[in-house]
This record gives sequence, structure tokens and C-alpha cells, in this order.
Amino acid sequence: MKITLSGLVYWLAKICFILSILILIYIISGLLIYMYEEISNIKTNLIDRIHHEGKEMVHLKLPFTKFAVGFPTKSLSPIFMVLVFGFYSFYFFLMQKFFAIFNTNTSFTEENLNASKKFLQINIVPIVFWMAMIIYSIFNTHEIHFSENFIFILIHIFITLLIYLYQDILKKGLLLKEENDLTI
Repeated sequence: MKITLSGLVYWLAKICFILSILILIYIISGLLIYMYEEISNIKTNLIDRIHHEGKEMVHLKLPFTKFAVGFPTKSLSPIFMVLVFGFYSFYFFLMQKFFAIFNTNTSFTEENLNASKKFLQINIVPIVFWMAMIIYSIFNTHEIHFSENFIFILIHIFITLLIYLYQDILKKGLLLKEENDLTI
């Protein structure tokens, strides 16, 4: 079996998709357990409540590991985590479809062009979202801090430009293929 870079990237995107789904399931199930504990006053070993800097924090523990996801109680952080991981699960699903283009025998098809369009469009969403987060942070703190939000924006801008370039190549190749089919 011959290992190619396109095949490797495809499987990497597939693994990222599966991992993001598993993390999403972990967060949602942890939130459901937390809500159950709050309603029933029955405590489980899967959730720790700690006080950190004057705030009550909830840590969702992953069984048999030291890994935990923490968020402050009475905040929108859990909803934000579910939305972000839900979005990135869908993002990695479309990324996997996009990289599958490189493993086909015929690249210049309408289906491949549509897959690249979908992936291009979804790459614009995080750019707008992370820019809004930066603007919100600036208005809240009245300071500009270099954070991971800037890195996310740069990564998505770079990916968007590469996809746009590849989409343009696909369009031109599809046009040439159609012209070639007409002349035969």
C-alpha cells in the first residue's frame, strides 16, 4: 500500500473529526451529569466543584485520567464550548470531504468543486467569529492583547486563501475538461 501526502492529510482530518465528536460528546454528557447533580442533589465522582479566585468552578473529569474540563458556574461558558466543538466537528467533517478530492482519479468534477466551495464558505465563519471575540475583548478590557484568537484568525485566513486558490484551479480545470469533451 502506497502512502501519499494527500491520503495522510485525509486521514488526519478524519481523525480530527472523530476526536472533536468525542470531545463534544464528553462535554455534553458532563453538562448533563452536572445538571442532574444540581437538580437531584446527588453527587457523582465525575464532577468536582472548586473555588478559584473567588468563583465556583466545575471540573468535568474524564474517568481513569487526570484530564478535566473546567468552567465557572452560572456562566455561558458550557454553551460556548458546545457551540465551538459542534462547529469544529462540522468543520473537520467538511475538511475530510475536501481532502478526499485529492484521493480521487478525476479531480475536475462538479462534486469536487462543490466540496471545495462548502469548505471555503465554512472557513469564513471562524474568521468573523474570532474577530468579533477580539473586538468584544477590546471593548471589555480597553486593551489589545495578543491571544490565541489572533492565531485562529491567521490560520483560517491562510486556509481560506489556499482553498480559494485550489477552487480557482478546479474551476479552470473543469472548464478546460468541458471544452475538451466538446471538441472530441
